[in-house]
Formats: sequence, C-alpha cells, structure tokens
Amino acid sequence: APKEGYYFTETPTISNGNVIKNNDGTYKITGITGDATLTVNSVPKTYQATLNPEGKEFGTQFIGYVPLAAETFTITSTGNQPLKNITVDLTGANTESFTLNITGTSTNLDAKGGNNTITTFTVKPNDALSEGTYTASIKVTSTDMNAITKDISFKVMKKDASISPITATSDKYAAHFINNTAAPGIYTLTSIKNGDKVLV
Repeated sequence: APKEGYYFTETPTISNGNVIKNNDGTYKITGITGDATLTVNSVPKTYQATLNPEGKEFGTQFIGYVPLAAETFTITSTGNQPLKNITVDLTGANTESFTLNITGTSTNLDAKGGNNTITTFTVKPNDALSEGTYTASIKVTSTDMNAITKDISFKVMKKDASISPITATSDKYAAHFINNTAAPGIYTLTSIKNGDKVLV
C-alpha cells in the first residue's frame, strides 16, 4: 500500500513476477523467483476545488425594487482525489436576507479529469428587504478539503433621500437627487469636492 496521504499514480510493476491489485486498493505480488525490482510511483493526495465567481456584490437598489435575478456559482473539482460530502451554506451577519438554492447540487465530485467534476448552486437577495446593507458569506466544504468562502452583499436605500454621484465636468453636476419629489429637509452630500456643482 502507498504511504499514508499518498496514492499510486499507476499500478506498481515488478521485474520478476506479477502485481495484482486487491479490491481494497492494496497490491499483491506473486510468482517471484529469485531477485526482483519493484517500481512504484506515488504522489500526495489532493482534495481541492475552485468556486466561481469570486463573490458577488448585488449592487444598490431602492425600497420597492424589482426582485433580483439569482447568481449562479460553480464548484469545480481540481484535485487528484474525488470530493465527498460536499456542503454549501451561508454564514455571516445577514444569512436570512439571502436565498440559497442547492436543488440539484452534487454532494460528490470526481477527481480532476473525471466525468463529473462540476456542480452549481444559486444565491440571490430576498425580495422586499428594508433599508440597509446586507452581507453574508458562502461556505463550501467537503471531506478532507479546506473550506472555501466567498463574500456577497446587497444594499437597499430610501428613494426620498438618495444621492447619486456623477462625474463633475464643465457641463455636469457632481451630484443630484434621484427622486425630485424628495420631502423638504436637510440632506448630507458626500464625496463632494470644493468647487463642485450640485443640482437639487
């Protein structure tokens, strides 16, 4: 049998005799007569995968926004060993504000080069969230594999006090109100430089 944590890249060979692979992955040598040379090739076992895309910022929407489309994430097995017991979870501050859909997501993947090395799942912000910034992390785990985490975020703003910065040029303003029916009041403008024009 190979050293703990390693595996044979091919069946060992012997110069004088036969090598037979057992059902449990070990090997039996038979038919040796006299001296013989045994050749084995082994490498460390690797349990690895990638997760794409590299997180997701769902952007900023206003209260009453149209439901957002779900983002598809792809898990790809990249190690030389199969992945078993794959799990996908949401962790962090606002997990309840996102919907994770793992219907059809495989819990086992072949090693790199196999027939089944890719699986997917989706994530989206929930509908009708109130004003605020929402964050969470996607966590993918598998037996013997280091966990993979990617961050997701989403922001919801009020319409009546929203400011949208735009590039300040000779014919444009540095900022303007998104909704010109904003209630009277005092509003704070951010990221405005001295000399910039503001349209209210």
